[in-house]
Amino acid sequence: FDRDDTDFVIRTSDRVEFSVLSSILKLASPIFAHMFEFPQPPGNLTSKPCVDVVEDSTIMDLCLRICYPVPNPDIGSLSDLSKVLAAGLKYEAPAVINAARNILIQPRFIDTDPLQVFATACKLGLEKEAQVAA
Repeated sequence: FDRDDTDFVIRTSDRVEFSVLSSILKLASPIFAHMFEFPQPPGNLTSKPCVDVVEDSTIMDLCLRICYPVPNPDIGSLSDLSKVLAAGLKYEAPAVINAARNILIQPRFIDTDPLQVFATACKLGLEKEAQVAA
């Protein structure tokens, strides 16, 4: 996320900047689409508009890779997966939500930590996934 042909920057809570194409994120999330409409503070006319998000760079990187037309990333930990799901729900990003929901009920998580999968599913209101974990 460091290409020169991007038109927007997402800055994470750990101050990592992701250069993105707003057109992709507008399609992926109505929340992002709305963010791009906010007036930008005055500043350097050559700099790209920027929005700060509360997610850290690990979680935002995973979410963006799901939204972009590239192979989905490997989400290796249940903790990261839970945060990706929460971000997907927050930004109303169907691709992120669906990918993360499918990963949540994969054997690598269900077989190793069904209680945590159940708790994550319940916390985020995912009834189907909670039933699978139960």
